[in-house]
Amino acid sequence: MIENQETHVLSQEEIIALASRTAIRVFNEQIEEAAKNRRKRLLYNTKKLLKEYDRLHEHIDNAVVSIVDMNPNEFKAVLTDTFDRRGHIKVAAIRQSREKTIVMLAHVNTMLLAYRQSCEAKGDKAFEVIWRVYVKREDMGATANRIGVSQRTAERLASRGISELSILLWGVGNLAECCR
Repeated sequence: MIENQETHVLSQEEIIALASRTAIRVFNEQIEEAAKNRRKRLLYNTKKLLKEYDRLHEHIDNAVVSIVDMNPNEFKAVLTDTFDRRGHIKVAAIRQSREKTIVMLAHVNTMLLAYRQSCEAKGDKAFEVIWRVYVKREDMGATANRIGVSQRTAERLASRGISELSILLWGVGNLAECCR
């Protein structure tokens, strides 16, 4: 059955108001989505740093940053690969990478120490869980048993710990993204 309905023609002001509300809603949704993606990246980066913690230390300890660090056989084998097209030694890039890694790990170590002390002062086991699971690569179940909690509790501690550590690592500018 078709009913006779009046059609309302929108005025220019109503169209503008509707368009403005829609644009604001879409804009806010995009901002929220960007913040959500940034939060995911920060948490991913925190986990990646922890998982690669030992390898980063190995890089610092073992990076060949000068010819003195090489044995004669290595030097001869890579001599042609150590110069760029202009004859500049490529070792500088390795040295810069090593220096950036040193700075980053110094920051990570300082924040890990601060987080550990904070957790210990509160009797919180979150640091121990993230250290064992991410850095020491211990199984979550084994970690849960070792610290006397259920596996689900250990998973919650790890999740919260990564979020809290992310704030320490990446700063207050990321506080809103990390703590939703």
